Amino acid sequence: MKKTVKKGLIASSAVVLALLLVLLTTFIAWKNGLIFKKSEENEPKFAQAGAMLPESIKDVNDYSLIGRGKKCLKFAVKGTDDGESGAFRANFSEAGSGRYTFREGDRLEYDVYTVGNISSSGFVDIDTTTGESLGNTEYGYDSLGIATNASAHLEENSANKWYHRVINIPDGLVGKTIKSWAVSKENSIPGYESVSYFDNIKIADKNGNECLVGYSNGELQRTDVVLRDNMYGRSLCIGYLTEEEIIPQGDYLRFMIDAKALEKNENSYISYIFSREGRDEYTFKKGDRFIYKIRSTSHYALGGTVNIHLTDNSQLTDYGEVKDSNGYNAAASVDMSGAEGGEWYYRCIDIPDAVIGKTVDYFTLDAMNIVSEHSYEVQLADVKIINGDKTELLIYGGGDVKNGGTAMAEKASVSVTRNHTSTNIGNPQGDYLHMLYLANNINASLTSVCFSKEEYAVKEGDCLEYDIRSDNRLTNSGFGVDIKLKSGTNISASGWIDQNAIPGLIGIENRRIAGEWHHRKLNISGAAGETISEWRFAGSINIPDELWQSIGRMFEADIDNVRITNNGKTVKEIYTDGAPADNTVVRRQSNMEVNISAVPLEAPKPLYNTVTTVDGEVFVVAYNVKDFGAKGDGKTDDTNAFQSALYAAEKLGGGTVYAPAGNYKIEGRLFIPGAVTLLGDWHEPGREGSETLLMAYSGKGDVNDYAFISSAGDSLCSNFSIWYPEQSAENPVEYPFTFNCSGVYKYVPHDLDTNAKGGNLTNITMYNSYKGISLGPLAQQRHVIQNVYMTALKRGLQSVSNWDYVYTTNLQITPDVWSSLGKEGAPKGGTLEKLQNYLVENLEGVALGHIDTFNLYKYKVDYAKKGIYCAGDRTIDPDAQNDMGMFGSFVGMDMNHVNIGIHTENIYHFMAVTDGNIRAVSGKNPLAVLAETEAHSYGTNGSNLSITDMSLSSRGQILKITNTQAVNMLNCSFESWNTKDYAIETAKGVLQLNGCTFKKAGKNINLTSSTAGASINGNTYMGNAQILNKAKNKSTVTINDTAAARNMLKNQPALGNSAEHNFRKKPTAATNKVYVATEYGVKGDGFTDNTKALQDVIDKASREGGGIVYVPPGEYDVRGQITVRTGVELKGAFNTMHNSASSAATVLRLYYGRNKPEAKGAVMLETKAGINGIDIFYPEQVNWNQKPYAYAVQSLGAEAYALNVTLLNGWNGFDFGTYNNTGHYIEGIGGAYYNNMLFVGNSDYGTIQYVHNNHCVWMEYGKYGSVNDLENGLGDDFIESNYKPWIFGDAKNESTLQTFILWGETMMTFIDQGKGGFSGKMILAGADNATWNMDIHQAESITMVAPYFWMSDRPDGGFVKSRATNKGVVTIHNLGTGSITYPGTLNVEGGTVNMRQFSLDNAAQNVNIKASGGTLRIAGIIYASDKVKPKLDLDITSGVKAVEIIGWINVDHDFTYQDNSGGKYTGIGITSAKIQK
Repeated sequence: MKKTVKKGLIASSAVVLALLLVLLTTFIAWKNGLIFKKSEENEPKFAQAGAMLPESIKDVNDYSLIGRGKKCLKFAVKGTDDGESGAFRANFSEAGSGRYTFREGDRLEYDVYTVGNISSSGFVDIDTTTGESLGNTEYGYDSLGIATNASAHLEENSANKWYHRVINIPDGLVGKTIKSWAVSKENSIPGYESVSYFDNIKIADKNGNECLVGYSNGELQRTDVVLRDNMYGRSLCIGYLTEEEIIPQGDYLRFMIDAKALEKNENSYISYIFSREGRDEYTFKKGDRFIYKIRSTSHYALGGTVNIHLTDNSQLTDYGEVKDSNGYNAAASVDMSGAEGGEWYYRCIDIPDAVIGKTVDYFTLDAMNIVSEHSYEVQLADVKIINGDKTELLIYGGGDVKNGGTAMAEKASVSVTRNHTSTNIGNPQGDYLHMLYLANNINASLTSVCFSKEEYAVKEGDCLEYDIRSDNRLTNSGFGVDIKLKSGTNISASGWIDQNAIPGLIGIENRRIAGEWHHRKLNISGAAGETISEWRFAGSINIPDELWQSIGRMFEADIDNVRITNNGKTVKEIYTDGAPADNTVVRRQSNMEVNISAVPLEAPKPLYNTVTTVDGEVFVVAYNVKDFGAKGDGKTDDTNAFQSALYAAEKLGGGTVYAPAGNYKIEGRLFIPGAVTLLGDWHEPGREGSETLLMAYSGKGDVNDYAFISSAGDSLCSNFSIWYPEQSAENPVEYPFTFNCSGVYKYVPHDLDTNAKGGNLTNITMYNSYKGISLGPLAQQRHVIQNVYMTALKRGLQSVSNWDYVYTTNLQITPDVWSSLGKEGAPKGGTLEKLQNYLVENLEGVALGHIDTFNLYKYKVDYAKKGIYCAGDRTIDPDAQNDMGMFGSFVGMDMNHVNIGIHTENIYHFMAVTDGNIRAVSGKNPLAVLAETEAHSYGTNGSNLSITDMSLSSRGQILKITNTQAVNMLNCSFESWNTKDYAIETAKGVLQLNGCTFKKAGKNINLTSSTAGASINGNTYMGNAQILNKAKNKSTVTINDTAAARNMLKNQPALGNSAEHNFRKKPTAATNKVYVATEYGVKGDGFTDNTKALQDVIDKASREGGGIVYVPPGEYDVRGQITVRTGVELKGAFNTMHNSASSAATVLRLYYGRNKPEAKGAVMLETKAGINGIDIFYPEQVNWNQKPYAYAVQSLGAEAYALNVTLLNGWNGFDFGTYNNTGHYIEGIGGAYYNNMLFVGNSDYGTIQYVHNNHCVWMEYGKYGSVNDLENGLGDDFIESNYKPWIFGDAKNESTLQTFILWGETMMTFIDQGKGGFSGKMILAGADNATWNMDIHQAESITMVAPYFWMSDRPDGGFVKSRATNKGVVTIHNLGTGSITYPGTLNVEGGTVNMRQFSLDNAAQNVNIKASGGTLRIAGIIYASDKVKPKLDLDITSGVKAVEIIGWINVDHDFTYQDNSGGKYTGIGITSAKIQK
């Protein structure tokens, strides 16, 4: 018999070598584009599809749908070792082949379920008899606009849940005939096996009637199964998603196989006799089938198979290609890893006719491995011969192996044991324990939290059982319950395994027990006689570097029903419900947060009542922490109560958790999930009033520990005070940050370079934080931080790796905050003085690494080492992903008792500081401004620091430039300095000084020999000017402090009160009565038309005196128009600006206005009506074929408002300009648009603040669009040619603050509606990637303070265009810019344009500034570029009234101009600087 086995081995080896040769040839062909690659030359082209969406879409995007079949197609794709991406295909059906021809209106429908969400979900493809395929069509998209190709990312739509896809058959396939069906999928992550399941695949007509079934009955036609390219990780089989259908119900055999070292082209092989049932007795009959269940613990070995040996010395595999029902060959050389790797696989093999009449001898488990020194396990159960429904021979059904032994072994050894199975389905009830695991760039880490210290003496037969649901995005990582014995042993060292032979140690391959609730049972009899002392919830993360950005950094797991059982009975319950008995972190890394808390399995019924804050804002509250057990007595630890309430709100989809005034002891840490608001009661420090005080204890002594409160994207923490009772003003103790608002995220689509969305803060007091607020260190973006008061001991606010705006307003960092606290330990008298000295030696108020862009309006810091510190990311935070510098603007500065006011080591593009004062009068060698940035850091000569309208004092120097940075100062006053030294000194770099006043006699300016250039004009001195000019190249220095220069500067408008924003009380409904829309028939199911039901509840609120119509989280179809009545607010779950679809809570799905852009809006607001906290999505707007729509929101009367509303894919956004819109209030709106975001006009006054427009919103998380379709119409071509984000008409006395718009044709368009156009001020307005940032047809008066403009590389355009029709005045104070290259900057054809301070950091391609009409005045340009030189810096034609320029420095190129004005041009202080490289 051994001879026969050896013969089979030789034959199998030959098959393997032949297969490897075929696969190698296949791979070479694939790499050379011969197969599995699109042929660009032959790729079919199709006319643009017409109506791409089904007429009846009741079942479209219904996230509750599940695959109806128990059996489904399982498609596994393993990433190649080289990480290259390939589209892997496998045919599965020829249904309708040559017979079914696509008709107009046909659509493909199927269900898809993706395990995890790192790699692509894949798609169902259809090939035609004439060579076309659905995946190659230009307009193959589903109803969400997600592409039908191998790289398509359904992301959270199909991640660990069924998603029903509906895809209209494109026009290009209508009339074509089906040839075959295939599944196709892409995976570029090395070693990671990505699995997708498909079910209920069919063609339906436009009415949803079934026309043709591609797959639904759980059977594959053998002829349809293609060669499995197992060398490169592709397999297709029938899968059982839950496994419960095929999990063995009794014992199973465990074959532990140890492969030896292999030479090239060698294999390891074992053949083990495990049964001799039926020997010499059972003879095969016609209709017999051989069935068994098998599983391999490795995805890298080939797996295993069972062979039948017959009494005539033959075996099953001798009789041709014997295959199972999925087309897998029965030979050991066939790679089964994709089918049975990590999961039970059901094999069913028809006994070949040639075997009928032959008699059984014995049965072997055969396994082959081609990976050197790789140990793995194969498990086997329920081995039978059946005929029909009858079991003819039970080969193995339980128990130990009898008379077993190794029949054959080559380069391998095997040992056999058995294990008992258990249900795999978890059954959580009541509460469960939730572990939150936040990590920063940790490749491998282990954490463990003790949740109980109840002792238990282990007995023989004891089993540890628990239910678990864990994160499903990780490989070689996992979570579980660990126990510690008094002897010191724990599960990780025990070798115990569960019912599925998965080791009990933490760090197993997580995917096997991930996603849904799973049950584990581990026999711990080996510890009998010992005592358990601790029960731990543990987790291990092991992530390759290349996956950190794609996976994210927030991981979660849940456990429930932790108990000890013996003989099937519970003998000890450890956790069932409620808060954990203990919550001690046993092990973790310092830059990682972990905590556990009890969470209700089902969210409790929400309250939905209102709370009004101190500033009059009204919140709709879902939960009160006191209903979750919080005491607020300052003694009881309320951590679990807070966190449970927050997670309950997350279960709702978002909402507000309220903590009423009280003293809440928080011994642990808190995490605020996405779309959730944590709300308290608050008053400004030093004022009377009740407050919600959080008493923080975590992290004492560990400055690198994780923050006290962390937040997910689009969350809000509002109206809270935080106090560290154990902090000392006498001897400060290190603590980590109080807040980390980085917007930690669960995942990011792995092929999209995007970042987490920030958490937000409003009305916060930190009485004695060691470090206050952290934004970073991983990539994140978009924060709103308002009204924050703190005493910080080491650092106030820190931001690194931030890629899209931080809006900060009213940040105050002063020891007075702590001293105002009426509690023990608040510093007074001598203690306060000691604290002040400590701060001057240690505190950095604001520390900034890379940020695009940082805006800070109203900043106060008192007693600090540095008021603002700008450096590279990793200087600020060593864990940062990048090492770049910041750019941004500050308006309204108040620095007192600082050692250094502003210290710049690393900025790029610009830093603009406007209005305020710096008093550097404390500590050793004080200095108001220290500029040390190297200007060439980013390939430009930028890095400009612009300071305008500031008052500066120092006991040392005012300004010191020590590197190649450029500093530009306008209208600043220098109150005092150490006159033994020069007030201003340039050791290197570039200095521009215009209209400044030295208010003290003494040494003024020292231009050292290394000075690159200087322009000093119109300044005023006390006594004679003392300027020392030792610059080597005197031609680079110009000094003109004459009366003429000063008079020219006086022609410019002064800043005055232009930097003061018109803050107004946030509007709300007429009453605080709440009408919960879902209690009045409104349904958030994603397909019910809610137009009438929603209008009815709005009208009801109106009839009853007004109120808040609250729409809970959900997706609400609104197919018609609705009108929000006077005194009514339509409110969703958001309470803050949110600019992503990642945590969409309340979504209105609008349909009205398609192809009717002139119609009234879909949501209309009457006088004093508003919309608040809602996302808007247009299901029928597709990004490859945009259609015009009416405005989403339209104001019909005065004092209407829009707060915190995001459009995910709007055509026209908000119309506050057509009707009387006096008193409008717009805050927190954002999103992606195609035509116009905001139209404002017909108003006597109005307010706009915290507006953010970024087109990435639609693509960022895949739920409402596809990351793969960035270039299919959503990108440059359409938007750059069509999109005009803001249009201003007759908006009088408008006040805007902290706004940003990205990517368009003209960012701000100003027109005349008959009353002379816009008048008002715009503070900290940003506009990026435009043809023109401002196009002024007519405006009465525009005053901009510290705007930021960015240009893209386009053939025409610039920053500001004042047309010949404009008769008004445009004044821009301290403009910061950044660009790649641009055609020009200013084009003045009419009106008056005043530019006060203007920093350019890159190259104009054509003419930099054109003046052909009107009046142009410029004071202070530094134009730094060593790239493309403009054709002309300045071109003046005869139509101008006047052009006045004072102070212009070109860096590294000469100034060029053309003047045809006839004497109307005056230029003073123009020079060129030469940076010493």
